[in-house]
Amino acid sequence: LLLTRNQVTHFSLCTPSPLLDNSHHFLLPNIHQNLYFSSKPNSIVELVLTSDWSKGLEQELEKCYPSMTHETVVYVLKRMEANPEKAWCFFNWVSAKEWYRPSSSLYGLILRVLATEETIKQFWITLWTMKRKKFYYDEEMYLPILADFRRKSMNMDCVYLLGYL
Repeated sequence: LLLTRNQVTHFSLCTPSPLLDNSHHFLLPNIHQNLYFSSKPNSIVELVLTSDWSKGLEQELEKCYPSMTHETVVYVLKRMEANPEKAWCFFNWVSAKEWYRPSSSLYGLILRVLATEETIKQFWITLWTMKRKKFYYDEEMYLPILADFRRKSMNMDCVYLLGYL
């Protein structure tokens, strides 16, 4: 028995909000509803992972703007943990948008993704940016990263992180 799980990553603008009272529409089918599943190639994750970062990719991502919620961004970043460079590009792109405001928890997530030897420079740039923008950084964020640095024998980064706090 093979089971697959699809996760909805966003709805189109034509989808009624679950927060609004749409009970008077219950008899009318919503023919404009458009679901995007993470297992389909047109999802945001697949788009980012299968493309080189470029202006063209950014234009395609811009089309996803109405559905680019905090939850969607978190989902995308978690799915891209194995590809921290692309996760960082996506994070920087979405964080720079006027219509999106990153949170301390989102910064914590991208820092955990970037806590590798290959992306340590991006890690420090992101931590510096986070502190400069006065985002909150607490033990729940840095303790798992410290443990990860220790596990990977990134001892100097442990020392620097402790000194940075």
